[in-house]
Amino acid sequence: MMFDRWTELAGVTKGNFGDLRDLVIRDQLYRSFNSKIITVLKERSPKSIAHVRDIATKYRLAHPDISLAKGEISIANAAQRPSGKDRDARSSTSDEWNANDRGCSMFRR
Repeated sequence: MMFDRWTELAGVTKGNFGDLRDLVIRDQLYRSFNSKIITVLKERSPKSIAHVRDIATKYRLAHPDISLAKGEISIANAAQRPSGKDRDARSSTSDEWNANDRGCSMFRR
């Protein structure tokens, strides 16, 4: 089965809920990150959420103008995006903003 293969490749110990939980959270983080940080993470193959956090923090310090969130919004470009009620006035189904809104705020500062 696909699930069994995924967990096997990730090194999840059978019956270990903590390992499985860590794998699922890492997968969700990867889905929210931009392609540049995903490349860095894949090169380093982190085995825990803490290791993902450490790598992402180091990346963020080395590249302060690049957002970790999917959509690759630079900090300079983010200032030009509408915020607050201007942003809320737009349709929540607008592809233009939704593509940039996805992401994890766990590492944003």
